[in-house]
Amino acid sequence: MNLLFWKKCNQRGLSPILRMTLRRQYNLDDPTLDRLCCISQSGRYANRPVRLVRIFDPTLVQKGKIRRYDDIMAQRHALMFEGHIERDGNAYLLDKRTQKAAERVAAKT
Repeated sequence: MNLLFWKKCNQRGLSPILRMTLRRQYNLDDPTLDRLCCISQSGRYANRPVRLVRIFDPTLVQKGKIRRYDDIMAQRHALMFEGHIERDGNAYLLDKRTQKAAERVAAKT
């Protein structure tokens, strides 16, 4: 199975491993997953090389574009999940949704 582990996520959607993790861990449906975008960069977690990821809802981005990993921090309200992908393909994500953003995402489904 090719997980495209080191391929960068882009604004066209989430990688298969992130979709699978969000579906299993947070019970998100496909229409919701189709709306989310991911930005990533190489990094380290517990002194291991990993792929750091931030998943956001582009409909909540108020101004400008998210082009780099740190750009989303200026619009933290759009950040939905944050975490990393290990070399073995396992993804670990934390829920960063605010109550308001979570309600908006749920309402769109």
